[in-house]
Amino acid sequence: MTDLSSNDELFLELIQDFIIESTEGLDRFDRELLELENQGDLETMNDIFRVIHTIKGTAGCLALNNIEKVAHSGENLLSLMRDGKIASSKDIITSLLSLSDVLKDALEILEANGKDIEKDHASLLAELEAHLTRNHAYRAQSLRQNSQPQQKRKHRLFLLKVLRPQTLNLSLIHISEPTRPLYIS
Repeated sequence: MTDLSSNDELFLELIQDFIIESTEGLDRFDRELLELENQGDLETMNDIFRVIHTIKGTAGCLALNNIEKVAHSGENLLSLMRDGKIASSKDIITSLLSLSDVLKDALEILEANGKDIEKDHASLLAELEAHLTRNHAYRAQSLRQNSQPQQKRKHRLFLLKVLRPQTLNLSLIHISEPTRPLYIS
């Protein structure tokens, strides 16, 4: 049988470590985010991403679902920035600094009363999502405008009979531009 008090002590120790490491990480996040605004390089972007990714993952492991949800929204945006799919802008940097402030407040609440944040932070989540939507819509429109018309491929579906002793297995196979029907026996 497991001793509940030792589990509680271990959990409290994990929470305390999470608070310390996340606070340090968010301080670094803020500094590097301001550095990114002036001159962005991939190493800085990776460091910024890693801070939020670590907070999200650890919060999830500790069942701090609201902290995880907020960090996950920021991680989505940072992932696309890191991959070069969304360019950094002053508006995005401002939103990410707001993310940092919300996470710092959440850590203070967690330290003070041992509980996850209760406020849903819908406006911040919507703001982060708007950056994703706005930038993806623009990118999709650019791709449509710049793409060359492509000849449509004819796709055919063939019903393939695979005969086995005492069984009949019918499989649906998708073949692009077949030259002739495919038969297997």
